[in-house]
Amino acid sequence: MGRYCGNNLPAPMTTSGNMLYVKFVSDSTVSSAGFRATWDVGCKLAGAVFHSFFIEDIY
Repeated sequence: MGRYCGNNLPAPMTTSGNMLYVKFVSDSTVSSAGFRATWDVGCKLAGAVFHSFFIEDIY
C-alpha cells in the first residue's frame, strides 16, 4: 500500500481478499475532517461482473 500525507491522493487500490486494512494516524497539529474512503464490491459470474452501489462516507 503505502503512506499518504496531505492532499496527495493515492491511486485506486484493489484487493483479491475480503478485507482491506486502513490505519489513519494524526499528529493532532491540524484540526480537519480526516479522510474519505470509497469502495466498490464486485463478483464475477458466468463471464460478467456485477457491482454493488458505490458507498461513500467521511471518516
